[in-house]
Amino acid sequence: MCAFVNSRGEVHAAVRRPAGFPQRGGFPWGRRRTLWSFGDKAAGARRLGRRPGIKAKGLLANMTFVMGSFAGEPLGSTYPLCPQIGSSMTQLTIAPRERRVRNIYVIATLLMVVGTLIPIAIAGYAALQSAQETHMVRLELASSKVAERATIALAQARSALEALELNHDEPCSREHVTAMRRFTLNTLSVEEISYLGEGQARCTTWLDGAVGERDREPDFILDDDIQAFTDTHSHIPGSALMLGLRKGHYQVLINLNRFTDVSMDEDIHVGLQRNAGPVLATSAGLTPDAMQDMLRPGGLDEDHLMHKADFGGWSAVAVGGKASQEEIRHLSLLLLPAGLLSATVVIFLVVRVSRKRLSPLIELQQGIRNHEFVVQYQPIVELASGRCVGAEALVRWKRPEGDIVRPDLFIPLAEEHGKISEISEQVMQQVVRDMDGLLSLHPDIHIAVNLAAQDVVSTAALQRILSHIPAGRIDPAQIWLEVTERGCVLSGDGAAALQVARAAGHQVAIDDFGTGYCGLQYLQTLPVSILKIDRSFVQTIATDSVSGVVLPHIIDLAQGLQLRMVAEGVETQDQADYLTARGVQFAQGWLFARPMDVEDFAAYLERQGG
Repeated sequence: MCAFVNSRGEVHAAVRRPAGFPQRGGFPWGRRRTLWSFGDKAAGARRLGRRPGIKAKGLLANMTFVMGSFAGEPLGSTYPLCPQIGSSMTQLTIAPRERRVRNIYVIATLLMVVGTLIPIAIAGYAALQSAQETHMVRLELASSKVAERATIALAQARSALEALELNHDEPCSREHVTAMRRFTLNTLSVEEISYLGEGQARCTTWLDGAVGERDREPDFILDDDIQAFTDTHSHIPGSALMLGLRKGHYQVLINLNRFTDVSMDEDIHVGLQRNAGPVLATSAGLTPDAMQDMLRPGGLDEDHLMHKADFGGWSAVAVGGKASQEEIRHLSLLLLPAGLLSATVVIFLVVRVSRKRLSPLIELQQGIRNHEFVVQYQPIVELASGRCVGAEALVRWKRPEGDIVRPDLFIPLAEEHGKISEISEQVMQQVVRDMDGLLSLHPDIHIAVNLAAQDVVSTAALQRILSHIPAGRIDPAQIWLEVTERGCVLSGDGAAALQVARAAGHQVAIDDFGTGYCGLQYLQTLPVSILKIDRSFVQTIATDSVSGVVLPHIIDLAQGLQLRMVAEGVETQDQADYLTARGVQFAQGWLFARPMDVEDFAAYLERQGG
């Protein structure tokens, strides 16, 4: 490649000829490019050095000029004048503009980095300085949660005791025990109720007849002359430590873990203390005795912080570790620069990796947009005949690469970020596509569709989902709506929404009954016709599990309310036989069939002869 100035003062360069092509007429092969034009050769020599971006190294007979970049040649490349020009200038040195541009980029980048890192460093140092205050806020929040839970639990227990005193059934009669069981099931904080007479417990919620517990002095007395007993257990062997509250002829038991079962950070421990007395309950990882030691003067070392929330003669306590001021200053000076440097590398890597791997929420949103959710159907059978009467629609997330994401991984995420209703709509759409013809061929079967609490917050929210059911083609009675027990505590609008759905012909079921907080009295206000028994209770059949005593009461409760029942998770014939004998009408589980695609479900129905 060579450079030259022609008679019109245009500075030219000829592109290097490709390998294998001959040089023609002494002029380098290829196209020419005009770099600058000054009118004539002499003016070009005089004015070249004054052009922006061009620096003249000399104005002698043999000149070298520094120009902007050309043709992507290396920095500082020197090009001879083309031989046929005969100019007194022997060569031009073309220094690419990349050198100046690169310098500008470097300076701009440094300014950007410095301008970014200094505020980040200041913010990081300030954040470390305020770590103690932030941690104390976390402790205050944790203790307030304990206080709130304890207040609610004690109020519920007090209300139960007052209501029980108004009961006029014959003590320990069948009607009396049934009433105590009803109060136990309807009161979230109460685990067991005992009737006391003649100095001992004559009967309890779960055991008939005298149980041998003798009367004793209370540990302390609450308002309304309610006696409290801290070292109490349920009459069921192996039960946890309870707080007993006694008034008149009745005693209720509260599981102490209920007071401290709150969501909090792993390094925080909480407890409940009566006045300045003993610590009654603590969270996992810290015993009551250990927290009692911390509450004594001088018992809390300098590495921990504590917050107490006093309420109604009780104290909710939260304890957590702290970082010393010296450590904070040392870490801020030692680690912050290295952390910022590491952050730069991490940001670079994250930007690259995040193009392939996005956050779970972004992936969920993409899955919703791409309609990646599929439905499988698990048959529901009539226990008495073994005939299939329907199926539950179970949503699965099938990723583009074929992986299946479990519902317990994406359903909570969707509920947390308000995306669950969009998934519910897609499920209903697919159920309609899958079952449009099948339900017409089998008018005696139904499909149960699960709904989240957000789906039934109002009539409008529920109607958005139900609007996908084509009128006149699918009988509403063939689409059951399942609401989990944890989501059944609805507002007035939510209950009205279910009433509208029921009036339209849909059957409403409470799913996973026994695992949430839906009491009997509230259950009676909902338009529910089916109760689904959670698999955890079905698994206790023919076992020695303590919770096995709950299943018969759930069945009795459903029968008392004239609700049909569907048992979930039936895996053995013994379980099926037991449920049949107890009057449970329907069941689903691996004993009968696993979840399947719509094609397999249609074939299953054909094999059933239905």
